[in-house]
Amino acid sequence: MEYRRINNNAVQCIITKEDMEGYGLTIVDIFERNEKGEKFLRDVVQEALEEVGGEMSGGNIAMQISPTQDKGLVITFSDAGPSAMLDMLEHIKSALVNSGMDMEKVLEQIQQGGELPEAEQENARETVVKAMDRAEAQTRVFVFYALSDVISFANAAFGEKKMGSKLYKLNDLYYLVLMKKRISQKDFDKLSCQAVEFADPIRYGFKQVDYLEEHGECLIPAQAIGKLKKIG
Repeated sequence: MEYRRINNNAVQCIITKEDMEGYGLTIVDIFERNEKGEKFLRDVVQEALEEVGGEMSGGNIAMQISPTQDKGLVITFSDAGPSAMLDMLEHIKSALVNSGMDMEKVLEQIQQGGELPEAEQENARETVVKAMDRAEAQTRVFVFYALSDVISFANAAFGEKKMGSKLYKLNDLYYLVLMKKRISQKDFDKLSCQAVEFADPIRYGFKQVDYLEEHGECLIPAQAIGKLKKIG
C-alpha cells in the first residue's frame, strides 16, 4: 500500500488487488462495509497516519473510496470534524422529512460545533442509516471494468422501460446508475443481484452520483440499458 499526504487534513492511500488479497478481502467487502471491510479501513487509517506522520484531531473522518481499473482502490480520507457529519446529513436531508426527527435542530447543533446528547446521537445515527437504506432501495450504482461487461449485463437485464439508467465513465471504469422508478422492488432487487455477476456494487452508491456527474463523462444520460441492448 502507498500513502501520501494531500494537505494537513487529508491523506490518500493506494491499495492494489494484491494488498486486499493479502488481507483476505475483496472489493465487495470494502463497498459493503462488512466487518472485515470496516476493520481493514480502520487499519488503513491508522497505518496511513503512522506512515505520513501526524494526527487527525476531529472525531469524524470523511472517506472517499474509488475503485481502480486493476480492481484495486484509492481511498482518500480527511479530518473534516463536525462538517463531515453535517455534509452527510445535508446530503440525505430530503429523505428524512418524514422521519419524525427535528433535523433542523440536529444540523444547527452540529454546525455550531456542539455535541448532541448521547440518546440523540444514537437516534440520529439510526435515522441516517434508515434513510440511506431507503435511498439505496431506489438508486444503485455498479462499477464495471470493461464496456463489454456493461453490454453483457444490459443484454441479460430486464424491465429497462420501467426504470431509469445512466452510464458514466471515470478513470477508465464504467459506472452504471440504476433508478427504480416504476419497476417493482422485488424485480429491482433481482436485477441488482444479476448485476453483481458482471460488476462490483457500490454500497450507498447514490452518494456517488453527484460526483460522477461532476467529474465523470456521461456516456448515456438516459435509458442506458435499452440503448446498450441495441449495441449488443
